[in-house]
This record gives sequence, C-alpha cells and structure tokens, in this order.
Amino acid sequence: MTPKEAYLEREKFIEDSTDELMDSIKRLEEVYMALIAREILSKLVIENERIKRTKGNLAKISRIKRIERRAKKDKEVLINKAVTAMRRELELSAEYYKTLTHKERLAANQVAKEAFRARLGINEKGQITRGKLFNIKNGNREFVAVTQSITNGIMSQAPVDEFNQSVRGAFTESQGSFGNTLGSDLRTEQATNARQVDKVYADELELVFYQFTGNTVRGTRDFCEERVGKVFHESEIQRWANMSWKGKSSPYDPFTDVGGYNCMHTLRPISREIAKQMGKDVENYD
Repeated sequence: MTPKEAYLEREKFIEDSTDELMDSIKRLEEVYMALIAREILSKLVIENERIKRTKGNLAKISRIKRIERRAKKDKEVLINKAVTAMRRELELSAEYYKTLTHKERLAANQVAKEAFRARLGINEKGQITRGKLFNIKNGNREFVAVTQSITNGIMSQAPVDEFNQSVRGAFTESQGSFGNTLGSDLRTEQATNARQVDKVYADELELVFYQFTGNTVRGTRDFCEERVGKVFHESEIQRWANMSWKGKSSPYDPFTDVGGYNCMHTLRPISREIAKQMGKDVENYD
C-alpha cells in the first residue's frame, strides 16, 4: 500500500463513520421531538387557538429536564460510538505513517495513543472523565433553543400553529437545534482528534511539510478555499495564528483548528520528497 492509498483509506473511513454518526443523531432528534410534543406541547392549555400564558403552562417547561436526562443515556451511546471510530482512525493513521516512513514500530505508537487518551479525557479504565466529550455527555446545549422557543411562545401567547412550527424549527432546523448542536460538537471532536494525531506523528517523525486537504463546498471560508490542495511548511502554518478572518476560533492553534469553528479541513503531514513532487520549493526551508 502506498502512503496515498493509506491516507485515502483513513479519509474514507472518517467520512463514512461521520455520515453514519450524523444519521444516528438525526434519527434521535426525531425521537425527542416526538417526546417533547407528547409530554409538553400536547399538555398546554389553549384558548381561542392561542397558547395561554399561565403558571401551569410555564411549569410544564420543567418536563424538558426529564427528557434531557433520558437523552443523556442516548448521547453517551453516540459518544462511545464516536470514540470507537476515533480509535480506528488512530490505527489507520499509524498505517499511513508506517507506509510513509517504513518504520514498522509506528503500527503501535504509544506516544500517539497517550495523546489520544489525554485529549479525549479517557482514563486507564477507558472511561471519559473530563474534557469536551464529558461536557457534551453531561450538558444540555442541545435543548437550549427549544426551551427558549417554548418559553417565548407561552409568554407571547402565540397562535397554536405558529407556536408548534416554531418549536419544531428550534429543535430540528435552527443552528442551535438538537442535531446541529450535537452533530457539530461530535464532528468537531473527531476532526480535531485526527489533526492532533497527525501533529503528534509529524513532530515525532520530524515531518515539516503539510498538505491542506479537504473539499470546498458552498459556505467554505475564503481562508480555506485559498489553501485547499496546497503544500505548506510548518513555519508558514504557524504564521496563520497572527491572521484574522471570519470564523477563526479563539484560542486558535493552526494545526488543530485549521480554518476555525466547524472546519472539516485537514493538514496532512507529508515527507519532504512528496512535498517536492507536489511543486513545493523545499530548498527554501532548510
């Protein structure tokens, strides 16, 4: 297997596993929207085709806490699924760097594994005890938008049809919806993990050239569109930290954040020889 084939195998796995995860989240979103409709929306007091602003109606909002607790278990299943996929990514990364450098020991690289566990907050027993995945599992960001929508609808005594449409939109379609929030959080963790693994290997193997990889779609930032497919030396990448653009994350590490919030692009470490083959004037970076 060539380095390119090994890399493409990893990228295909990441793409397929991410799509599968997003499909699972979407199905879960519909389950909880139905639960919200049954446990809260259908219980509200209505008068003249409008939601009444009463203490009883406002009190029913607290039922969403029970739904959040139930969702916590399902989120944990999804997080474990994401971690399993990231472990496989780690194995495929080792294969890529083994083919790139012909160093067999990289098949079981302990440095990368330790960095993987440390970043994800995984203890020696395999439990997630801290970090972003821990916060995703125990937080309620996915329900903030719908809770606010229900509250606003009751307070404004919204027309029933308008109210129901607004609540569904907040939970299934808005930027802060259940699926978009959970999907963005987990997808970002997967992308960040892959980038950090790459940086660990690059440092250990003294690889200083990177290819900016990924697709461009509608909405791709100009910053990314200008760089996709090009090769950069690590010194050029480090200078991105001093630049400004819309969507740049803060704090910002160019090797793990790349284009900023929700960026799905990757900096792929490549050998000096491959960089030269791709047209990079490597002699300028001795």
